[in-house]
Amino acid sequence: MSDYSEQMQSLTDEELCSVAHFGEIDGYVPEAVETAKNELGRRGLSAETVAQLLDIIRGRRKVDAQKDEKPLSWVGKAVSFILPVGILPLFVLVPIAFSYSSRGAHRKSEDAFRFMVSGFLLWVGLALLGLLARWFG
Repeated sequence: MSDYSEQMQSLTDEELCSVAHFGEIDGYVPEAVETAKNELGRRGLSAETVAQLLDIIRGRRKVDAQKDEKPLSWVGKAVSFILPVGILPLFVLVPIAFSYSSRGAHRKSEDAFRFMVSGFLLWVGLALLGLLARWFG
């Protein structure tokens, strides 16, 4: 019995199909993928059942891919750009940006961080201009 047999036996049919058919793409080692295929064969699922499960898995993967590429809304960009002042980004904006990433919306997370940094740099630049104006004014 391989190191992966117990793990694969504990998976649902859908999870097992996902590992067996998309495991290498998802970063599983070849031994785990092979063990998943063997476990799938051992369970004796019909070809029709496997096809239905694969359709469900492909649909979910498509939705996940779309969610991953969806950009941050203009409101989110504006808030991320205008509000990075003081401690607000640390306690509000940064956790929101991380939550996007943890939910699979990586592009939204990247957009939020990019606009936060840009907004922060804008505020720093304006503050420096104000200091220079006072100093030379």
